[in-house]
Formats: sequence, structure tokens, C-alpha cells
Amino acid sequence: MSLTGINNMSNTISQTFINNVKKSAKEIKKTNKVNHTTALELASKEAGYSSYHALDQTFKNQNKSQINYIQEVREVIKLIIDSEHGTKVIKHNEFTLSKYHDIKNIKPKILEKVLGAFDNGINHDGINPNADLQLLTSGFYNESIKELGYSMIREDSIERKIKGNLLVAVGHFVRSVHDCFQYRIFIHPNFDIYLSDWVRSVGFIEEEVTKTIKEFCAPNEYIGFKNGSTYWKPST
Repeated sequence: MSLTGINNMSNTISQTFINNVKKSAKEIKKTNKVNHTTALELASKEAGYSSYHALDQTFKNQNKSQINYIQEVREVIKLIIDSEHGTKVIKHNEFTLSKYHDIKNIKPKILEKVLGAFDNGINHDGINPNADLQLLTSGFYNESIKELGYSMIREDSIERKIKGNLLVAVGHFVRSVHDCFQYRIFIHPNFDIYLSDWVRSVGFIEEEVTKTIKEFCAPNEYIGFKNGSTYWKPST
């Protein structure tokens, strides 16, 4: 199988692209009677890279960068909760929070609960759910983080558009978690898995951004959304 004319024109190298280079190398090895290393070098050059090592390193470094997108969004959540905005949101919700929590030094509790849902999802025992719900929704307004995301989406940089879409997804994620508690479902995936459903469901993302996000979010065959929805629910 030749890769001539199928050079990787985008900035993203997929696992499929790597596999195709390896398949091409097997054919080159068989046809030209060269060893495996030489065949990989020839296939990589045919695919537009100076060597297989260059292709492999680009792929590995890219994967690290893609993982960092999620980590950067996680850091934004922490910054928002720790910011003056977070303080104002907590102050606004102080009366409701005080019903369930000692509001002195409440930020670390909010941060722990929000990042716990972001990292691990929700699998709640149903005991005193309003106390946890208040922690999940009192560190920032989901609409605020969506507005920040939409402002980044309007920029020209693909990298900024990706990060902007992830922030919009976080806003939807927080609302989806809130709705799960509101309707007493008490189960919800973490952000990584939610994202794989979200990117398939919403229709406003540019094609190049969609492609990139799909390649680094968690594999997930179960679609927990109705098409066009951002609210996740378990299968019944």
C-alpha cells in the first residue's frame, strides 16, 4: 500500500496514519527485499517525514501536547475557583452553602469536589446530595466559563479554538452533573469520557477542531447524549 499523495497535511498525526506507514513499510520490505528498518525509513519519507524516528517523535510529542489540553483546562478551573470571580460566586451562594457547610475556608472543599467530578465522574450514594451539589455549583458559574470559551473560539488560532471548545464543554459538563443531581440520577462520567460524547453530539465545532479533539479524548462507544444535547444520562 503506497502513501504517495496521502501525506499528512494536518498538524495532527493519528494512530491510523502511523499504522498505515507501518503497513506500507511491510510492502516495501517485501517488494524491494530490504530489512524492516530500511523499509520503515523509506515509508516514512514517502509519507513526508525525514525518517521514521522523526515521525515517531512527532507523534509522541503531539500526544503529550494533546494530553496537556485537558490538563490546561483543569488548571483553568482551579484558577477560576481561586480567583475574585470564584469568591464572588461563593459570596452570592453563601446562604445556601451555609445550610450544609461551614463556609470558612470553603474554597478547598469546592475545589476538591469539582476536580473530583472532573477527574473521576460521579458515583454518588444518594445520601445528602444537596450538600455535594452546592459544592459542585458554587465555585463558578458554568455560563461564565462558556463565555470565556466562546471568546477563544472566535480567535484565528486552531490551538485557541481547541481550548475554547474544551472550556465550553466544561461549562456543559458542570450543568450536566448538576442535572444528574437535580433528577437524582447520581451517576455521571468524568470529563474525559463526557467529552467524547459531547464532541459527537454538538454541531457547532469546526471540522479540524472536531478531528483533533476526537483523537485525544477517551474512547467511548456508548453515546449518552441525544443528538444535539449536552446532557448526559445513563442507559436505561
